[in-house]
Amino acid sequence: MSPKYYFFRRIYDRKTFMPILLFYLVVLFLSESVILIRCDEVQILLELKKSLGVSDESWTPSNTPCQQFAGVTCTTKSVSAIDLKNKSLSGYLSFDTICQLSSLQKLSLGDNDLSGPITPSLNNCTKLQHLDLASNSLIGHIPDFSSLTDLRVLNLSDNAFTGPVPWASLSQTTKLTYFLIGDNPLLDTSLFPEEVTSLLGLTTLYLSNCSLQGPIPPSIGNLTELVNLELSGNSLTGPIPQEITKLTKLSQLELWENQLTGTIPPGFRNLTDLAKLDFSSNNLGGDLTELKYLTKLQSLQFFYNQFSGEVPVEFGDFDNLVTLSIYSNMLYGQLPQNLGSKSDFDTIDASTNSFTGPIPPNMCRLGKMTYMALLENQFTGEIPASYASCTTLTRFRVSNNSLTGKVPPGLWGLPQVDILDLEMNGFEGIITPNIGRAASLTRLLIANNRFSGQLPPQISVLDSLVQLRAQNNRFSGVIPPGISNLKRLTMLYLQRNLFSGPITDSLGLCTWLNNLNLAGNRLSGGIPSSLGLLPSLNFLNLSNNQLSGQIPQSLSSLKLNLLDLSNNDLTGQIPNNLFAFA
Repeated sequence: MSPKYYFFRRIYDRKTFMPILLFYLVVLFLSESVILIRCDEVQILLELKKSLGVSDESWTPSNTPCQQFAGVTCTTKSVSAIDLKNKSLSGYLSFDTICQLSSLQKLSLGDNDLSGPITPSLNNCTKLQHLDLASNSLIGHIPDFSSLTDLRVLNLSDNAFTGPVPWASLSQTTKLTYFLIGDNPLLDTSLFPEEVTSLLGLTTLYLSNCSLQGPIPPSIGNLTELVNLELSGNSLTGPIPQEITKLTKLSQLELWENQLTGTIPPGFRNLTDLAKLDFSSNNLGGDLTELKYLTKLQSLQFFYNQFSGEVPVEFGDFDNLVTLSIYSNMLYGQLPQNLGSKSDFDTIDASTNSFTGPIPPNMCRLGKMTYMALLENQFTGEIPASYASCTTLTRFRVSNNSLTGKVPPGLWGLPQVDILDLEMNGFEGIITPNIGRAASLTRLLIANNRFSGQLPPQISVLDSLVQLRAQNNRFSGVIPPGISNLKRLTMLYLQRNLFSGPITDSLGLCTWLNNLNLAGNRLSGGIPSSLGLLPSLNFLNLSNNQLSGQIPQSLSSLKLNLLDLSNNDLTGQIPNNLFAFA
C-alpha cells in the first residue's frame, strides 16, 4: 500500500469514526435515562393506577413510565405531566401521594368519577401549572392554593364542593390565565370576589352557578385579556357595569339566570369580537341599539327579559348568526326580512312578543335551519313557501298569530319535524296526503283554524305521533279507522268539527290514550265497548253528537277524571260503578 493511499484512508476513517461515536453516546445516554427513572416515581404511578382504576394496558410494571405509560410525560428523569382526562377513573384522589412527584407541572383528571375531598397536601405540588379536576364527584372544601404560585390553569368546575371559596389565596396565583370553579352550587354564598379582578392575565373566567350574589364590580374592567366570561346561574344584582365594555377581546359573555337590571350599557358596541352573548332570564330592559354593531355574533340569546323596541335591521346582515333566541320580551315591529339569509341559520325563537308583519322568508335559505318558534305574536300573511323544502326542520311553531291562507303542501310532510304547531290562526284548506312522510312527527297541533276536508288516511302511518289536536276546525267525513295504528297516541282532540259516521271500534287499540275528546261533531252509532279497554284513559268527552244505544258496561272499568256523554240519543241503564272514580 502506498503512503499516499494510507494517508487518505486514515483521514476518511477519522471522519467516519466521530459521527459513529457520537451516535453511540446518544444511544447510551438515552438508554441510561430509561434505566435511571426514579423507582419511587414508578411506584407512585402504580399506586395511582390501583387507587383510581387506571385500565390502560400500558400501565404495567414491565413498562417504563416516561416512554410507555399512556398519558404520562417526563422532563429529564421525572414525571412532569399526567393527563388521564375522560378515562372512566373512579376512587379517592390522594394528593399526599401525587404531590411526591416533585416535578409535576400538569395534572389533568377531568371528566371522570373521582370522589372525596381535595386535601391540603395539594399545596405540596408547588410546581403545578395546570390543574384540571373538572366534572368529577369531589366534595368538601376547596383548599387554600396560595402555594401554587406557578398555576396557569385551575379548573375545579362541575363538582360537589361545599363551604367557602378561599378567594384570598388568588392573590398568590397571579399567573392564572384560566380560572374555572363554576357549577358548584353547594358552595357558600358570597359576593363577587374582588380578588378575581386582580388576575390581569385571565383569558377565561368561569364562575357560573357557584352561589355568587350582589353586583358585578366595576373592577371587572381590569380583566382586559378576557376572551370568555361566564357568570350565569347566580344571584347577581344591579346593572351590567359599564366597565365591562373595556373587555374588547371578549368572544363569549354569559350572564343568564341572574337578577340583573337596567339596560345594555353604552359602549357595549365596542365588544366587536363577541360571538356568543346570553343575557337570558334577567330583568334587563331598554332597546337593542348597542347590539347592532356586533357583526361577529353567532349566538344571541336574551329571552325572559323586558327588552323593548324593534329588532335592528342590521341583524339581517350578520354573516355568522346561527342562533337567535329572544322570546318573552316586549319587542315589536317586523323582524328583518333578510334575517338568517346570509348564514348557516339554525334556530330562531321570537315567541311571546308583539311582532307584526310577515315571517322572514329566507331563514332556511342555506338549508341548515332546525328550529323555528314564532308563536304568540301578531304575524300576518301566509307561511312562506320556502319552508316547505326546509327538510332540516325539527320544530315549526307559529301558533297564536294572525296568519292566513293555505299551508304550503310540503310543510305537512317534512321528514324530521317533531312538532308542527299551527294552532290559533286563520289557516284554511286541507291536510295534504304527503303528511304520511312526516315520520318523526310526535305532535300535530292544528286546532282553532279553518281547515276542512277529511283527515287523510296517511295520518295512520305516523307511528311516533303522541298528540293530535285538531279541534275547532271544519273537518268532515269519518274518523280514519287506521288511527288505531297510532300506538303512542296519548291525546286525540277532534271536538267541534263536522265528523260523521261511527266511532271506529279500533280506537280501543290505542292503549296509551289518555285524553279523548270527540264532542260537538255528527258522530252516530253506538259507543264502542273497546273504549273500556283503554287502561290510561282519564278524560272522555263524547257529548253533543248523535250517538245511540246503551252505554257499554266496559266503561265502568275506566279510572276517569271526566266523563261527558251528554246531548246524545243514548238509552238504557247507566252501568254500575260508572262514576266510581269520577
